[in-house]
Amino acid sequence: MAGHNTEELTIQLEESLGISSQENGPKLIGAVIANKMPNRGAIKNILKTAWQEFREAKITWIRENLFAISIQDEDMARKILERGPWSVMHHCFSVRRWPLELAVKEIDTHLVPFWVQVQGIPLNLCTEDNAMKIGRKIGDLVEYENPSQARGFLRLIVEIDTTQPLPAGFWLPRSDGSETWAELQYERLSDFCYNCGRLGHCNTECPQEKAKEGAAGYGTWTRARVIRELYEQPKPISAPQGERRAAATPNQRRTNGTRRVRSGRK
Repeated sequence: MAGHNTEELTIQLEESLGISSQENGPKLIGAVIANKMPNRGAIKNILKTAWQEFREAKITWIRENLFAISIQDEDMARKILERGPWSVMHHCFSVRRWPLELAVKEIDTHLVPFWVQVQGIPLNLCTEDNAMKIGRKIGDLVEYENPSQARGFLRLIVEIDTTQPLPAGFWLPRSDGSETWAELQYERLSDFCYNCGRLGHCNTECPQEKAKEGAAGYGTWTRARVIRELYEQPKPISAPQGERRAAATPNQRRTNGTRRVRSGRK
Protein backbone atom coordinates (compact mmCIF):
# COMPACT_ATOMS: atom_id res chain seq x y z
CA MET A 1 0.00 0.00 0.00
CA ALA A 2 2.95 2.33 0.51
CA GLY A 3 3.21 2.89 -3.24
CA HIS A 4 -0.44 3.90 -3.70
CA ASN A 5 -1.42 7.52 -4.28
CA THR A 6 -3.78 8.28 -1.38
CA GLU A 7 -5.24 11.29 -3.24
CA GLU A 8 -6.82 8.87 -5.72
CA LEU A 9 -7.90 6.33 -3.12
CA THR A 10 -11.64 5.64 -2.81
CA ILE A 11 -13.08 3.75 0.16
CA GLN A 12 -16.73 2.75 0.24
CA LEU A 13 -18.02 2.89 3.83
CA GLU A 14 -21.08 1.05 5.09
CA GLU A 15 -23.99 2.72 6.86
CA SER A 16 -25.09 1.27 10.16
CA LEU A 17 -28.11 -1.02 9.91
CA GLY A 18 -29.07 -0.20 13.49
CA ILE A 19 -29.86 3.06 15.25
CA SER A 20 -26.74 3.26 17.42
CA SER A 21 -25.94 6.79 16.21
CA GLN A 22 -29.30 8.00 17.48
CA GLU A 23 -29.86 5.78 20.48
CA ASN A 24 -29.12 8.63 22.87
CA GLY A 25 -31.41 11.07 21.11
CA PRO A 26 -30.96 13.73 18.40
CA LYS A 27 -27.59 15.36 17.82
CA LEU A 28 -26.90 19.09 17.60
CA ILE A 29 -23.82 21.18 16.92
CA GLY A 30 -23.11 24.29 18.98
CA ALA A 31 -20.67 27.05 18.08
CA VAL A 32 -19.40 29.98 20.14
CA ILE A 33 -19.24 33.03 17.87
CA ALA A 34 -16.09 34.57 19.34
CA ASN A 35 -12.64 35.49 18.10
CA LYS A 36 -11.19 34.45 21.45
CA MET A 37 -12.54 31.20 22.86
CA PRO A 38 -13.88 31.49 26.43
CA ASN A 39 -13.34 28.74 29.01
CA ARG A 40 -14.79 25.50 27.64
CA GLY A 41 -15.77 24.10 31.02
CA ALA A 42 -17.62 27.27 31.96
CA ILE A 43 -19.52 27.20 28.67
CA LYS A 44 -20.67 23.62 29.26
CA ASN A 45 -21.82 24.39 32.80
CA ILE A 46 -23.74 27.50 31.72
CA LEU A 47 -25.53 25.62 28.94
CA LYS A 48 -26.42 22.66 31.16
CA THR A 49 -27.92 25.03 33.71
CA ALA A 50 -29.85 26.95 31.03
CA TRP A 51 -31.19 23.76 29.48
CA GLN A 52 -31.94 21.76 32.62
CA GLU A 53 -35.66 22.62 32.37
CA PHE A 54 -35.69 20.64 29.10
CA ARG A 55 -33.93 17.64 30.73
CA GLU A 56 -30.25 16.71 30.72
CA ALA A 57 -28.00 17.36 27.73
CA LYS A 58 -24.57 15.83 27.09
CA ILE A 59 -22.20 18.52 25.80
CA THR A 60 -18.79 17.55 24.41
CA TRP A 61 -16.11 19.87 23.10
CA ILE A 62 -15.01 18.87 19.59
CA ARG A 63 -12.42 21.43 18.52
CA GLU A 64 -11.87 25.18 18.45
CA ASN A 65 -15.30 26.77 19.07
CA LEU A 66 -17.45 23.70 18.34
CA PHE A 67 -19.43 21.47 20.71
CA ALA A 68 -21.39 18.27 20.08
CA ILE A 69 -24.72 18.17 21.91
CA SER A 70 -26.60 14.93 22.59
CA ILE A 71 -30.15 15.33 23.87
CA GLN A 72 -32.90 12.98 24.87
CA ASP A 73 -35.70 13.53 22.36
CA GLU A 74 -37.03 15.65 19.52
CA ASP A 75 -39.11 17.83 21.83
CA MET A 76 -35.98 18.92 23.68
CA ALA A 77 -34.19 19.60 20.38
CA ARG A 78 -37.06 21.76 19.19
CA LYS A 79 -37.10 23.87 22.37
CA ILE A 80 -33.34 24.46 22.29
CA LEU A 81 -33.45 25.49 18.63
CA GLU A 82 -36.56 27.66 18.94
CA ARG A 83 -35.26 29.62 21.94
CA GLY A 84 -31.93 30.40 20.36
CA PRO A 85 -29.61 31.96 19.67
CA TRP A 86 -28.27 31.55 23.20
CA SER A 87 -25.90 33.91 25.00
CA VAL A 88 -22.93 32.36 26.82
CA MET A 89 -20.47 34.60 28.64
CA HIS A 90 -21.80 37.52 26.54
CA HIS A 91 -21.07 35.64 23.31
CA CYS A 92 -23.57 34.28 20.80
CA PHE A 93 -23.90 30.49 20.97
CA SER A 94 -25.33 29.14 17.73
CA VAL A 95 -27.06 25.74 17.76
CA ARG A 96 -27.85 23.76 14.61
CA ARG A 97 -28.99 20.26 13.84
CA TRP A 98 -26.33 17.67 13.03
CA PRO A 99 -27.78 15.50 10.25
CA LEU A 100 -26.46 11.93 10.12
CA GLU A 101 -25.23 12.33 6.55
CA LEU A 102 -23.07 15.41 7.24
CA ALA A 103 -19.56 15.78 8.62
CA VAL A 104 -18.92 18.49 11.21
CA LYS A 105 -17.16 20.74 8.71
CA GLU A 106 -20.17 20.65 6.40
CA ILE A 107 -22.44 22.40 8.93
CA ASP A 108 -22.69 26.17 8.51
CA THR A 109 -22.32 27.13 12.16
CA HIS A 110 -21.61 30.75 11.19
CA LEU A 111 -25.22 31.12 10.06
CA VAL A 112 -27.37 32.16 13.02
CA PRO A 113 -31.18 32.47 12.91
CA PHE A 114 -32.38 35.70 14.51
CA TRP A 115 -35.83 37.12 14.99
CA VAL A 116 -35.47 40.46 13.18
CA GLN A 117 -37.82 43.39 13.72
CA VAL A 118 -38.10 45.73 10.74
CA GLN A 119 -39.00 49.14 12.14
CA GLY A 120 -40.26 52.07 10.11
CA ILE A 121 -42.49 50.23 7.63
CA PRO A 122 -45.80 52.01 6.86
CA LEU A 123 -48.89 49.97 7.62
CA ASN A 124 -49.89 49.64 3.97
CA LEU A 125 -46.51 48.02 3.23
CA CYS A 126 -46.67 45.51 6.11
CA THR A 127 -47.58 42.54 3.93
CA GLU A 128 -46.47 38.92 3.65
CA ASP A 129 -44.90 39.55 0.23
CA ASN A 130 -42.83 42.44 1.60
CA ALA A 131 -41.78 40.42 4.66
CA MET A 132 -40.47 37.69 2.34
CA LYS A 133 -38.74 40.23 0.09
CA ILE A 134 -36.91 41.86 3.02
CA GLY A 135 -35.93 38.53 4.58
CA ARG A 136 -34.39 37.27 1.34
CA LYS A 137 -32.43 40.49 0.89
CA ILE A 138 -30.81 40.54 4.33
CA GLY A 139 -30.13 36.80 4.72
CA ASP A 140 -31.78 33.41 4.33
CA LEU A 141 -35.44 33.74 5.25
CA VAL A 142 -36.71 30.99 7.58
CA GLU A 143 -40.20 32.22 8.43
CA TYR A 144 -42.14 35.37 9.21
CA GLU A 145 -44.84 36.47 11.60
CA ASN A 146 -48.30 37.20 10.22
CA PRO A 147 -48.31 40.97 9.49
CA SER A 148 -52.02 41.14 10.36
CA GLN A 149 -51.01 41.39 14.04
CA ALA A 150 -50.29 45.06 13.32
CA ARG A 151 -47.41 45.43 15.78
CA GLY A 152 -46.17 48.53 13.96
CA PHE A 153 -43.26 46.60 12.42
CA LEU A 154 -42.57 43.42 10.48
CA ARG A 155 -41.05 40.46 12.32
CA LEU A 156 -39.24 37.58 10.65
CA ILE A 157 -36.65 34.87 11.30
CA VAL A 158 -33.58 35.25 9.11
CA GLU A 159 -30.35 33.26 9.08
CA ILE A 160 -27.64 35.91 9.35
CA ASP A 161 -24.05 35.35 8.20
CA THR A 162 -22.09 36.25 11.34
CA THR A 163 -18.83 36.60 9.40
CA GLN A 164 -20.31 39.79 7.92
CA PRO A 165 -21.63 42.98 9.57
CA LEU A 166 -25.23 42.83 10.75
CA PRO A 167 -27.48 44.54 8.21
CA ALA A 168 -28.42 47.81 9.91
CA GLY A 169 -31.37 48.69 7.68
CA PHE A 170 -32.26 49.93 4.22
CA TRP A 171 -33.72 52.92 2.41
CA LEU A 172 -37.41 52.52 1.60
CA PRO A 173 -38.77 54.40 -1.45
CA ARG A 174 -42.16 56.00 -0.78
CA SER A 175 -45.02 56.77 -3.11
CA ASP A 176 -44.31 60.51 -2.97
CA GLY A 177 -40.79 60.02 -4.36
CA SER A 178 -39.04 60.35 -1.00
CA GLU A 179 -37.09 57.67 0.88
CA THR A 180 -37.15 56.82 4.56
CA TRP A 181 -34.93 54.56 6.64
CA ALA A 182 -36.17 51.13 7.74
CA GLU A 183 -34.20 50.02 10.81
CA LEU A 184 -33.38 46.39 11.59
CA GLN A 185 -33.33 45.29 15.24
CA TYR A 186 -32.35 41.83 16.48
CA GLU A 187 -33.89 39.82 19.31
CA ARG A 188 -31.54 37.85 21.60
CA LEU A 189 -28.51 39.68 20.28
CA SER A 190 -25.41 39.08 22.40
CA ASP A 191 -22.51 41.51 22.70
CA PHE A 192 -21.17 42.62 19.34
CA CYS A 193 -18.92 45.33 17.94
CA TYR A 194 -20.59 48.73 17.65
CA ASN A 195 -17.85 49.81 15.24
CA CYS A 196 -18.08 47.18 12.49
CA GLY A 197 -21.36 45.47 13.41
CA ARG A 198 -19.89 41.97 13.65
CA LEU A 199 -20.31 39.37 16.37
CA GLY A 200 -17.28 37.80 18.03
CA HIS A 201 -15.38 40.81 19.37
CA CYS A 202 -15.93 44.15 21.06
CA ASN A 203 -15.08 47.69 19.96
CA THR A 204 -11.65 47.77 21.61
CA GLU A 205 -10.58 44.68 19.65
CA CYS A 206 -12.01 45.70 16.29
CA PRO A 207 -9.56 45.39 13.37
CA GLN A 208 -11.81 47.40 11.03
CA GLU A 209 -11.55 51.11 10.34
CA LYS A 210 -13.95 53.41 12.13
CA ALA A 211 -17.27 53.79 10.36
CA LYS A 212 -17.51 56.71 7.96
CA GLU A 213 -19.33 59.82 9.12
CA GLY A 214 -23.00 59.70 8.15
CA ALA A 215 -23.09 55.91 7.88
CA ALA A 216 -25.81 54.06 9.76
CA GLY A 217 -24.32 53.14 13.11
CA TYR A 218 -24.85 50.36 15.63
CA GLY A 219 -25.75 50.70 19.28
CA THR A 220 -28.07 49.54 22.01
CA TRP A 221 -30.96 50.25 19.62
CA THR A 222 -29.75 47.35 17.44
CA ARG A 223 -31.06 45.01 20.16
CA ALA A 224 -34.80 44.44 20.16
CA ARG A 225 -36.99 43.41 23.06
CA VAL A 226 -37.91 39.76 22.73
CA ILE A 227 -41.56 39.30 21.82
CA ARG A 228 -43.71 36.80 23.77
CA GLU A 229 -41.53 36.81 26.83
CA LEU A 230 -39.65 39.14 29.20
CA TYR A 231 -35.96 38.79 29.70
CA GLU A 232 -33.12 41.02 30.77
CA GLN A 233 -31.16 42.46 27.87
CA PRO A 234 -27.34 42.21 28.16
CA LYS A 235 -25.69 45.48 29.10
CA PRO A 236 -23.66 47.20 26.36
CA ILE A 237 -19.92 46.70 26.65
CA SER A 238 -19.09 50.26 25.57
CA ALA A 239 -20.59 53.39 24.08
CA PRO A 240 -21.91 53.29 20.50
CA GLN A 241 -19.41 54.26 17.80
CA GLY A 242 -21.77 55.33 15.01
CA GLU A 243 -24.79 57.55 14.75
CA ARG A 244 -28.25 56.10 14.93
CA ARG A 245 -30.30 56.43 11.79
CA ALA A 246 -33.74 56.14 13.37
CA ALA A 247 -36.56 54.29 11.69
CA ALA A 248 -38.65 56.42 9.28
CA THR A 249 -35.89 59.02 8.90
CA PRO A 250 -36.19 60.67 5.45
CA ASN A 251 -33.27 60.56 3.04
CA GLN A 252 -32.21 64.21 2.76
CA ARG A 253 -29.93 63.51 -0.18
CA ARG A 254 -32.72 62.18 -2.33
CA THR A 255 -36.13 63.80 -2.71
CA ASN A 256 -37.26 62.34 -6.02
CA GLY A 257 -37.01 59.04 -7.82
CA THR A 258 -36.39 55.64 -6.29
CA ARG A 259 -33.45 53.58 -5.14
CA ARG A 260 -32.95 49.89 -4.82
CA VAL A 261 -33.18 48.39 -1.35
CA ARG A 262 -29.81 48.22 0.33
CA SER A 263 -28.93 45.17 2.35
CA GLY A 264 -26.02 43.31 3.94
CA ARG A 265 -25.87 40.97 0.93
CA LYS A 266 -24.63 41.65 -2.55
